[in-house]
Amino acid sequence: MEGTKETNACTFEGTVKSFDTAKGYGFITQSDLSVNRDVNQGQGEGLRNLVAGDRVRYEVTQGAIAPQATNVRKL
Repeated sequence: MEGTKETNACTFEGTVKSFDTAKGYGFITQSDLSVNRDVNQGQGEGLRNLVAGDRVRYEVTQGAIAPQATNVRKL
């Protein structure tokens, strides 16, 4: 299709285990991936208000130290 960009990214669903809104950092339970607000800039207000128990959809990318959740969206 013209004007679209295809990616090979896989998306996953999980539950927020914890998220510190002051620090902008937390974890998603399915694989204990870190989720960081700074890495997910531009994702809207949803990441500012993540709380334990929120259902999310995300992609996995390699971070500086370990895999991390990116393109995080609340479900």
